[in-house]
Amino acid sequence: MTHQELAEVLNKLAKNIETAPIRIVGASVNVVGGQGGSVTGLRIDAIGGAPGTHTTGMRIEASNVDYPERMKELVSDLREAATAAHATLPAKAWIMGLVDRAKALGNRALDSSVASAAAEIAKAYM
Repeated sequence: MTHQELAEVLNKLAKNIETAPIRIVGASVNVVGGQGGSVTGLRIDAIGGAPGTHTTGMRIEASNVDYPERMKELVSDLREAATAAHATLPAKAWIMGLVDRAKALGNRALDSSVASAAAEIAKAYM
C-alpha cells in the first residue's frame, strides 16, 4: 500500500465516523445453549437490607455526553494524518493511536469500519 492509499483509508474512516449513527451499548449478554441442561447468561441476586434502604442488583450507565466532541477531534486528527500521508508515510504509532481512539469511541455502528481500516492501515507498515 502506498502512502497515498493510506491517506484515502484515513479519509474514508474519518467520513465513516462523521456520518455513522451513534450506537452505544451499556451492557450486552449473549447466550448460546448446549445439548441439554440449563444455560444462564446473566443472573443477578439482590437481597434487600433494612426497611427504608434501597437495594440495587445491577446498575448500568451508558453515556455519550462527550461523544460529539471526541468524534470531532478524532475526525480532525484523521484528516490531518491523511494530509500528512499524501507527502510521506506518517509514524506508525501516530496512526495506530488514531485507530485506537476510533475503537475507544465505543460506537458499535463503527465496529466493522474501524476493523477494516485497521487491516488496511497495517498493510502500509509491512
